[in-house]
Amino acid sequence: MEQRNRRMLRARDRMDRTFAEPLDIPALASVAGCSEAHFIRTFGAVFGETPHRYLQRRRVERAMHLLREGRSVTDVCFAKGASGFTAGFTTSNCQKVYENLKAKGVDITQEPVTHFYGTDIGIRDPFGNHLRIVQLADPPRQG
Repeated sequence: MEQRNRRMLRARDRMDRTFAEPLDIPALASVAGCSEAHFIRTFGAVFGETPHRYLQRRRVERAMHLLREGRSVTDVCFAKGASGFTAGFTTSNCQKVYENLKAKGVDITQEPVTHFYGTDIGIRDPFGNHLRIVQLADPPRQG
């Protein structure tokens, strides 16, 4: 079990280093020393999400970080190129944004889904860029 987890951590570390590149399951499976199908199943069992979902989340987190630094959405998108990067935005009411966008005919790629970090939706702009809109969860109270 410990050996399996170490192999999965090595693969996840590689994903973190190459998050802006397209997801390469064969290469990650090789890093983990297993078949592609086994890698996907085991990654999900160890980390609680598929490799694809993990990479999407990391991309959203990176985009949010760049936006918080004051970079414009356009700058963030161009900085990542057309490699399938997902830009992210935050909102205080994800459900309301979803309903408004749906009513306007926006291409919704993922309806609202709640995760440990909050609720998010996916949309595609007219240029084919994937965008995420996230309502961050309230941090747990300490004390």
